[in-house]
Amino acid sequence: MTHPGPGSESAGREPLDVAVEALGDLAAGLRGGGPRGVEPETIATAFAEALSELARQRPVTLQVRPQGLLIDGDPFWVNDLLARRVGAGLDAQGLAEVRVQASAELRTVRALAVLLAREWSTEGAGALRGLVERGRTPGVDFTFHSTVPVARGGGLEPGVLLHVLRSSAGAPPPDLQPALDAIRERLALPPDVASAIAGVGLGGRQALQAEIRSIHLGEDVPWDLMGRVAFDVMRLDTAGLQAADTFRLIVDHVEQLLARGRAQDALALLHRPLSLVDAQVVPGWPHREVVRAEVGALFDPRSLERMVSAANASREGLDAWRELLFTLGSVVPADRLDAACLAWSGLDRAPLRQAVADGVLLACGRDLEPIDRLLARQAGPGAAIPLLALGRLDAPMLLERLLARMDSEHALVRQAALTALRRHRSPRTQERVRKALADPSSAVRVEALRYVSVYRDAEAAGLIMERMRNLRPDEAEEDELRALGMAFALIGRQEAVLPLTRLVQEAGERRPGAVQAGIAGLLALGESGRSALHGLSRSSPELRRAIRAAGVVE
Repeated sequence: MTHPGPGSESAGREPLDVAVEALGDLAAGLRGGGPRGVEPETIATAFAEALSELARQRPVTLQVRPQGLLIDGDPFWVNDLLARRVGAGLDAQGLAEVRVQASAELRTVRALAVLLAREWSTEGAGALRGLVERGRTPGVDFTFHSTVPVARGGGLEPGVLLHVLRSSAGAPPPDLQPALDAIRERLALPPDVASAIAGVGLGGRQALQAEIRSIHLGEDVPWDLMGRVAFDVMRLDTAGLQAADTFRLIVDHVEQLLARGRAQDALALLHRPLSLVDAQVVPGWPHREVVRAEVGALFDPRSLERMVSAANASREGLDAWRELLFTLGSVVPADRLDAACLAWSGLDRAPLRQAVADGVLLACGRDLEPIDRLLARQAGPGAAIPLLALGRLDAPMLLERLLARMDSEHALVRQAALTALRRHRSPRTQERVRKALADPSSAVRVEALRYVSVYRDAEAAGLIMERMRNLRPDEAEEDELRALGMAFALIGRQEAVLPLTRLVQEAGERRPGAVQAGIAGLLALGESGRSALHGLSRSSPELRRAIRAAGVVE
């Protein structure tokens, strides 16, 4: 974002564009960024002049939302990271809206710019309101959440709202209907489900009023805010069954989100309520065991099947799936662990299997014995998950168990055993790994190549070269080609020049991954490899472009 500059670049531009750009620059500057060499006072003046020009036509109302700022109900500055940071900080201070009249002086609007752009997340609750009440801002009016009239009967008390949401008996009170409709839409509830709440008490109202009001008024309420409301309702609820029912409601909607492949939204909704099973989050909470029992609903066989299917069908958002699966692995109940490991072995992508295994390791307290017992109970592909968990631990006494799994009929288990063996470097282990270089499964061969690369096993070089001499580029998958190139690079045998050169020549345009693998291996061989690449660059325009992209040919 570039600063418009009053009276210069801002000339001829729409005042709205000038105002939002100046506010963004000012917020960035107050956080250590922003345009260099421009004083904050200058940027604030640009904002004030632009907003004052708009206010001369009619009063301007800025609405605060967690995702940023609206102007007269339309998006003003929303949804980018800085806008969300500013909006969330102002919203946490309780600011609902600011109204700028035509009578507002330029210096007052300039001060408003600094107030809006300031980093309020580091200030105590009520700091902004106290500052406004102590100062004079003629022509600029501030409205805070607590000053907005609320519905009769205690207002939008979250205990009442969630109770109405869970009950289908009767119509909700008219003054609750707008908020209930908003929540129903956010959670994709069937239209015939009414809401309902019973009994959080007056203490919860103060803690949740800002969040509930955001749900009531906001057009894009984040899923983590919905989770925050559910967390606080559960935390404050006096009835254990009520708390469990709230959590069950959340689980139902997590499953709906997962069915649509929305891992990030599912985790945002689930994370805070799920944290209540941890005694360190809310010490002494009386309903922990009641809710802990409800966690099992996440690991129902059909739920696990849907979860794995959604993860396999989603080819984007790998990080979101890893975080979600790690979280679920860390809370799986002991009586669901075996079935969960078998289901999770169906995850297509290795990073997701590793993430859930890391979670299972945490659920077992990073203790070797329960993981060993879990492995012993798994005769089929489910053994992959405890094997990957064991790979995170120093467990020399389990070496025999790991080696035994190298004979599994399931390629997934052999691959996981190889991953777990990376912490072991005995002659016997290396011998088994070299044997795996000829495994029928490409995934197992790739894992074996990674092992010999890590330890630069020179004894494996001959086997790798034999594979290269007999390999046609169209016979191997991209992952194996890249692993072969990396193995050559790290073992560094000059005999690899000819096989790698042949790989690059035969792959051509048909297999760009094979070309990149061969180039990487040749580069790692030093001068002889670079000489071969210079020769290859003269053989075709396509190879010349690929090799030039690797930085070899001037």
